[in-house]
Parts: sequence; structure tokens; C-alpha cells
Amino acid sequence: MGFFFLCLFPHQRKEGISLQGLCRYLIEQGIQITKQSLQDRFTESSVNFLKRIFSHALRVRLKTTFVHQHYEFGRIVIDDSTVFELPEKFDIKYRGSGGGASKAAIKVHYCFDLLSGNILDIRNIEGIQPDQTIDLPDLEPNDLLIEDLGFFRIDRFKRIIQLKAWFLSRLKLDTRIFLLNAGNYEVLDLLNEERKMQSGEIRVLNVFIGTKDKLPVRLIIEKVHPQISAEKRRKLKYDKQNKRKNLTARRLKLCNLNVHVTNTSEIQIPKEIVRKFYSLRWQIEIMFKAWKSIYKIDGVRSMKIERFECMHYGLLILIVLTHQFFAIFKNELRKNNNVEISELKFFSCMKETLPMLNNALNRKQKLRYYLIDLWKMIQTTCTKDQKLLKQSPYSILKLVA
Repeated sequence: MGFFFLCLFPHQRKEGISLQGLCRYLIEQGIQITKQSLQDRFTESSVNFLKRIFSHALRVRLKTTFVHQHYEFGRIVIDDSTVFELPEKFDIKYRGSGGGASKAAIKVHYCFDLLSGNILDIRNIEGIQPDQTIDLPDLEPNDLLIEDLGFFRIDRFKRIIQLKAWFLSRLKLDTRIFLLNAGNYEVLDLLNEERKMQSGEIRVLNVFIGTKDKLPVRLIIEKVHPQISAEKRRKLKYDKQNKRKNLTARRLKLCNLNVHVTNTSEIQIPKEIVRKFYSLRWQIEIMFKAWKSIYKIDGVRSMKIERFECMHYGLLILIVLTHQFFAIFKNELRKNNNVEISELKFFSCMKETLPMLNNALNRKQKLRYYLIDLWKMIQTTCTKDQKLLKQSPYSILKLVA
């Protein structure tokens, strides 16, 4: 257990995970060891040991009584990846994009159910691997999958339909769109539609996407207000300049539109709330921000690769544990107080109480008292601020309940 706790808790100490800092942590636990002896214990067997514990942690489902509504979907599945650079000597195992970035990088793919809060998958892959090539989550019939443009692929949508599930995605704007007219497929030009629309107008068309596939989907086109389109153009220019790509006049003009595709019906997700519903995807970005800004998952220094992997899997186990606690407390507060708790505030609270959790796990009779104290802290310090004109995820979900 000493080695397991070593990989789990010292991440949040001021001295970080230097060998000296790890030795100090073990001394506090009553274990005397030299830096070299500790270094020698980071082996492939140690990595496999942490991997097995991590795999077990992913399979565990803590009981939670979330506020049940009669939603149109069994689960709302959100997945995405976050990538960060590693020391270049790790490139044999974790290849990065290179160029101006490091030759080594790791991508952590994360998938969860928004309704229950349960983690469905976390996996490590090479930083160079495109999101499009990542396997679909294990979808069940009537699941709704929400992904960003990095996963956009028509054969991916076809597979979702085969699984009797649903998808909601933004449209990749170079995708060919067709209308079926008297048995013939006619190309739909989004700019022609944009010229016919008023600011704030939303149109829905039953179309087919893909030159070869001709996949039937519901296309939702919204013409945004001028100030919003101007901000979209500004961000697009900034992003493309960083990537050294040229922007066409057509691409800039398309900033006037928000365009989504889905196989759901108007009853399941009405056109007026499609954009709001898609914004639920942002919850995964908040989680990634918590991983990086609070738990410092991307703060990797040069070290032995087996030591990095042990500490990385230890941190992923801690992240899984934090997510499980978050799901339980979030659903209890929804049910009893009708309030939501902030992901970032919760992660900060967990980080502050990790020394107490460490002590509680070493003395099982005190774990109950730790959870009671954590519950009190969450109720007083972790509730979400009510931002003007901004709907919370729970209030958006109620729109389709």
C-alpha cells in the first residue's frame, strides 16, 4: 500500500514528485528509503501494478441517487481528448506532433455520462493520434453521443445509427450537403441559405451528407447576430494564423452561421434548443481544465519513463476517485437543495483535503468522518455562481425532460 499511496497523493505537495519529495513523503509514513533505492523500484512491473488498479477503479460504480427525469435519452455520453507535451526522450512510446512542439506527447481520452456522472472510459494514447481514429464509446440503444468537430466522420455517424443510438454534432463546413428533389440529389450551398435568412432565424432541413455515403440527417442552421459572427471571425483568424493556414472569403462568411447535424427528431431536441443542448459538451472542457490547472496532470518534468507512468496512473486514479465523489455529492445536492456544484471548486476542495484523505485511508475508522467534513465544505464553498443570462447544465437538461 505504501507504493500505491506514494503514486496517489504526493502530486499535490509543494515539493511535487521529485525523488527527494517522494522520499520525504515515505518518511512521514514511517518508511526509510534512499533516492536511488526508490528510483530502482519504478519498473515495468510497478507500472503494470498501477494500471491494474486504475482499470479496477474505472469499473467501480459508487451508488448515487441522481435526480431522475424522464429524458428522451438513456444516457447523454460526452467524450473528448486532452493532450500535453512530454520530455522528448519519451517519444519512443508517446509520439507527439513535432515541429514547433515536443516530439513526445500523451493524449488522454475521457468519456462520461452527463446524467449519472459515471465515467465510461479513460485511456492513454499517443499525442499524434487523431481523435477521428479513436474507437466509439460503448454505446447502448437510446444513448445520445455529443462530440466536437475533431471526431466528425460520416462512417462514425453510420455506426452510431446501427447501434440504435443518437448523435449531435456541429457540421464540418467542407462536408457536401444534398437535398433530395424528385429523386435527384441537389447540392445545398450554405451561403445561399445564409443570404435568405434573417439574424437570429433558425431553419431545419432534412438533408443527406457525404458525396458517397448520402447519410440522412437533420440539418439545423442558425444565423447568428452580427456581433457574434464578428467575434467568431476574430477567433478563427487568430487560430488559423497560429496554424499558418490561409482563410478563404467563403469560410469567413460562414461565421454568420451555427450549423449542427443530428439524427434526433424535432420532438427529442427542438431546433430552438439545439445550440444550447450542444453546449453541454463544454462540461468536459471544464473537467480538463480542472485536471490541468488544479491537479497539474500536464506538469511533467524529465524523469525515468517508468516513474512518469507510475505517477501518471496514480494521478488518474485520484481523478477517478474525485469524479466519483463529485457525482455523488452533485446529485445529492440537486435532489435535496436543487442547486449545482462547481467542478472547479470541487476539485480545489478535494486538493485541499487530500492530506486528510490520506490519513483517513490509512485509518479506515476515520474515513466516514472525512466524508462528513468534505460534505459540509462542499455545501458552503462549492455551489455554482448564478451567472447573468447563462443557463446551468441542469436547467438545459430540464428542457428535454
